Amino acid sequence: MENRKFILLRRIFGILLSISILTAGICLIAGCLSIYNSGDKPYSREAVAATFAKISVPVFICLGLTVISLIVELVFPLDSKVKNPPPVHMTHKRLYDLKDTDNCDGATSLIIKKERNRRKINVLICIILVAIACIATVPCALDMLYFHPEDINKSVATTFTSLAIYMIIPFGYAVFSAYRNEKSMRREIDILKQLPAAERTEPAAERDVWVVILRTLLLALGALLLIYGFVSGGTADVLTKAINICTECIGLG
Repeated sequence: MENRKFILLRRIFGILLSISILTAGICLIAGCLSIYNSGDKPYSREAVAATFAKISVPVFICLGLTVISLIVELVFPLDSKVKNPPPVHMTHKRLYDLKDTDNCDGATSLIIKKERNRRKINVLICIILVAIACIATVPCALDMLYFHPEDINKSVATTFTSLAIYMIIPFGYAVFSAYRNEKSMRREIDILKQLPAAERTEPAAERDVWVVILRTLLLALGALLLIYGFVSGGTADVLTKAINICTECIGLG
């Protein structure tokens, strides 16, 4: 029990550390953008110091949590004998292969079917949202008004902002769907544990049809966009943008 509490505390601390790193990263990016958009070139040390002084608190919190995590790892290392539980989907697959789900009563079978249909619906909604977002971002990606050869930084920022607006809903629902699917699998696992073992010599190997469909659709979409880029002469545009980034933004050459 003590080990479980210790692992729980480590996970909570890890979540706090991740949030602090994400917050510090967003603040640093916002500080860089504010310096860039100020128009004062070349940038002085005083201007940079004044900008980053405003975001010093989240950065120092992130650094402090990082140091604390290093000290905790050195002083209180995790016991190697304590094994983390297997992922939920692996436990679900193992139980489904071992338990007799074909001969269970009608009520149990109906509950299992409902849980599986919920997960399939979540995956289907994710596919639809991703497809809609991809279709909506194609005109934005192909619109040359978003690209300014004389200012590659502005082009990247404008394009990224436009694409992020379309992708934030599918991404948010994907995270929410993953959480709901995990809860659904846990409920089904509790039901599977109560079923008798099946008389099987070998577990039946089943492929997740929805995962295969999603991978096939994404692969086909990527191949179509790649072919379209070659046909429309996009390779020259990509090469030009890469040269501009290396010479103007990064400073190579």
